[in-house]
Amino acid sequence: MRGTFIIAEGPTEEGIINESLAPYLQAQGIYEVVPIVMQTSKGHKGGAINYDRFKFNVNNLLLRDPGMLVTSLLDFYKIPANFPEYKISMQSPHVIDKVSGLEESVNRDINHARFLTYIQLHEVEGLLLCDKGAFDTYYPNMRDAHQRELEAILAQYPNPELINDGEHSHPHKRLKSIIPSYKKTFDGPMLALEHGMDLIMEKCPRFRNWVETIIQKVDSP
Repeated sequence: MRGTFIIAEGPTEEGIINESLAPYLQAQGIYEVVPIVMQTSKGHKGGAINYDRFKFNVNNLLLRDPGMLVTSLLDFYKIPANFPEYKISMQSPHVIDKVSGLEESVNRDINHARFLTYIQLHEVEGLLLCDKGAFDTYYPNMRDAHQRELEAILAQYPNPELINDGEHSHPHKRLKSIIPSYKKTFDGPMLALEHGMDLIMEKCPRFRNWVETIIQKVDSP
């Protein structure tokens, strides 16, 4: 395969792919990295998803170009219960097992050698909470109270992928608390770019495994 389509849940994911992931993969020799913001209803892209629409998007991309891997960048936070074997996956005691089980169920359901499911635990914005340096550079005038709040989050979650899915404590909510002016579709991709892919992959093992798997699959004969 020569490249990959990445079905992005929305414009924040699309921006992170364009600004950070695509250049990283291109440096590995994967020059075609194409984010596709998922069509969630007729004439509308992004926002709430459902599995039937997701599968429709996947199958269309698999048919479009036989030289491309198809993968996804979806949030686990509020993922709909109509994903295959959702109830079974949610019975796992650890959240990582819940997400991995869900990914495996989707892979089995679509059952195509050029397809790889990836669901980000818990939100793609969790990747942005991996280090203080990017915030110091991008928001040089952060209030002391917000600095302390950020430091507490980083100390509590060495792996930012585990920042939870509580209604008032999921990654996006935490970012808005730290940076009241935060706008996810613009600031999210810029913070990811400021961190750099090497740091994000060091701190976020599930995300790193997904990126490495993309490279392996695209490079395989």
